[in-house]
Amino acid sequence: MASLGRARSTTLGYLAEFVEAHKPERLDAWVAPETYRAIAQAINEVSSAYLKPIFEQLGGAVPYGDIRLVTTHLAYHRSETNSESYERRAN
Repeated sequence: MASLGRARSTTLGYLAEFVEAHKPERLDAWVAPETYRAIAQAINEVSSAYLKPIFEQLGGAVPYGDIRLVTTHLAYHRSETNSESYERRAN
């Protein structure tokens, strides 16, 4: 990321915007699957979308940028799942 002349946090911020706008099915290209699972589990354990409690639950071992990507990705997929579930109940 340094080769782009941008800080890691800036680049990951742009990537989070990309994830929100384009809603990729998976984040494997940017976040390792085991890291994704750890973040998702931490989100469930702290019941918060705020980054700091998730970061602390993970013992500070996962960068905020990765947490932001996963929270953005899960927010979309959870809302999509809730919409599909609502549509099935409505029919």
